[in-house]
Amino acid sequence: MTRTVSSIVLVGVPGAGSTSVGAVLADRLGVELRDTERLAAGALGHDSVSGAFVVAGEEAFHDAETTVALAELAAVAAGEPRVLVLGSGVLAAERVREAAAALEAPGVVELTVTLAHAAPRLGLSLARPVFLGNPRAQWSRLAEERRALYARVVRVVVDTDDADVEEVAGRVLDVIAGPRESDDE
Repeated sequence: MTRTVSSIVLVGVPGAGSTSVGAVLADRLGVELRDTERLAAGALGHDSVSGAFVVAGEEAFHDAETTVALAELAAVAAGEPRVLVLGSGVLAAERVREAAAALEAPGVVELTVTLAHAAPRLGLSLARPVFLGNPRAQWSRLAEERRALYARVVRVVVDTDDADVEEVAGRVLDVIAGPRESDDE
């Protein structure tokens, strides 16, 4: 049985592809893509997430993202169609976890990825504000911490290893809406 889906909430550690998959899902569903990190950067007057994080500071960025996430989760709960991508760290805020956990099915979908697949996707040698120093060790630590937070609210888990963005989007839709008929049938 196929369920009609008008909103999807995604979260994943860096490299899981949440924003890319979210864009494909938004296109397929014909709804707006909302990304809490990008919205927070905009609220702080910046065009880029890294610019907002560095210039405004970590605390100001997280405060802005928490505010944005709460508003966006309220919109999802109110039935406003969208694909919402939660920044990988926003669930550290208890109020955001509570709002996310209260969502009706399908709730929050976690996209998972292993370090072996995340590293090339991220280009861990590039400057990223949360990965200064040893990027692989820091990614592993960060992933462990964030996955512990995700476990409190996530209802659906979709693996992104060995799959392109289109395949992952299809997996998400299959899991939350039921199998789709292929175009070949």
